[in-house]
Amino acid sequence: MRKEYSKAKRLIDRIHSRFPANDLQNQYFSTIFHLRYYMTTNDLISGKKYCLQLTKLAASITPARLRSIGVDVYGSISEYYTMVHDFNNAYKYWNKAYTTLVNYNYLPSNKTYLLHRHFMIDTANHNLASGISYLQQYTALKDSIYTTSKAEQEVNLRVLYDTKKKEYELAESRQKIQILTQNEQLQRANLKQAFLIRDITIAFTIIVIIVSLLLYRMVILHKKAVRKIAKTNSLLEKLVSEKEWLLREIHHRVKKQPAYRYLSAGITGCVLEKDALKAIDESRHRIYAMSLITKSFMKMKM
Repeated sequence: MRKEYSKAKRLIDRIHSRFPANDLQNQYFSTIFHLRYYMTTNDLISGKKYCLQLTKLAASITPARLRSIGVDVYGSISEYYTMVHDFNNAYKYWNKAYTTLVNYNYLPSNKTYLLHRHFMIDTANHNLASGISYLQQYTALKDSIYTTSKAEQEVNLRVLYDTKKKEYELAESRQKIQILTQNEQLQRANLKQAFLIRDITIAFTIIVIIVSLLLYRMVILHKKAVRKIAKTNSLLEKLVSEKEWLLREIHHRVKKQPAYRYLSAGITGCVLEKDALKAIDESRHRIYAMSLITKSFMKMKM
């Protein structure tokens, strides 16, 4: 503990040296620290110098400073005089500290400090009745502060619990909203995919129907063409048959013509000649008709 105070003293000395000597805030702070340092180390002779400096500063202290450091200033002086058994000054500066507490800086922690300090002065002065009274006040106030602090802690914990609960509920609600949003997006994607599949199915069905109609039309046309070709083939076969018959007939008649060559040039010769010419002319017309039909058939196949 002494080593820690020694390190702190060196640090305060360095800080104090960097501030102007006439800085009152620095003077109060440095003097209080040095006084408490020497009281802690029980070097009361060295501490007397700082007690007198602090007493001199306290004589000119302003109300504005009393609000912030009055209890510390007067309490430190009272504590020093208690240690050197100057009880008159100890009680005197305790009263100043308590008056400052009441008028300017009433805090439960400061009051418990001063009640305990009075108990310590009474104990050192062997004033047991007063010491017991202030000890009881100190204990009651400390318990009250503890109870109040505990109640405040419970309230703070309750507020913290409610806050955390609301944060958890809010986080859970956000998570649910996020899940619902994701589900909605997934449903939209599925619906979009379903529409796409439906459109593809409809388009494919239409294509299949169109192809089927085309195939059906092709089959119908093919059947018509087959029937037409069959009819043409039948006609061609008939023409060929007639052509063969005509050729046989012409050949037969030509073959018989020499037997009538020496007959008279009368009616019989004229009749045979006309019959032959008629047969040849009919054959020529039939052959021409067959050629036309054949050309039409070839065009249809192409």
